[in-house]
Amino acid sequence: MKKICLLILSIMCSITQLMASNDVVITVLDKTKGASCLTFSQLPKIWIAIDGYKRFDLKSIGEKHILNDSVYMITVHTVKPILVDCGWLGDGNRMIITPGDRAKIVAEYAGNDKQKFKICFSGEMKENYNAYRNLKIEFRKNEIWNLLESVSLQKSVKIIDSAYTSKCKMISANIKLGLLQSFMLNEEKAKVFFYLEHANSISRNKLTCNDLMKIKKQIFPFGY
Repeated sequence: MKKICLLILSIMCSITQLMASNDVVITVLDKTKGASCLTFSQLPKIWIAIDGYKRFDLKSIGEKHILNDSVYMITVHTVKPILVDCGWLGDGNRMIITPGDRAKIVAEYAGNDKQKFKICFSGEMKENYNAYRNLKIEFRKNEIWNLLESVSLQKSVKIIDSAYTSKCKMISANIKLGLLQSFMLNEEKAKVFFYLEHANSISRNKLTCNDLMKIKKQIFPFGY
């Protein structure tokens, strides 16, 4: 009986150690002393509809362990890769975390502005965690809203299509993680319909339902 109890205890300890090794541990050096309000939330894949995207609720995840007034750790229990939102006041980032990940973050003020913050990831997961943010910065440099204001609806559709194609190529070339890549491609699909809605609203000649269905079929060739 004693041997059986010891065997069960040994198995339980092994399971506990295995679960702990699967935990995602993110160490944060917080130079803002908590002002940045760094949070982590689970983010489902975006669901696309022809009139935009369905809203979803963010589910807060992670256990916070304070080490001192400037350093704390976030531990996330997961047995599979998940898409999460890393949020802080005035900014945010999408990322994939997988069991066993170890990451480091430096949270600090953006220059002398005490209302803006900068979050930088380092260590072995740096490329993964920073990929979404870096591409989004690049996309914002070539925003097309203003271009749609001064051209015909037909020209607007061509501009929107060209921008969509270009962004998808950049995402496919720079984002290697399947779940994050899928999420970003879906974001751009949703953005197409926001652009079209804007272009259509300021044009005298409106897109017909048939026009929209053709565009939808082009973007979603296999349905959605």
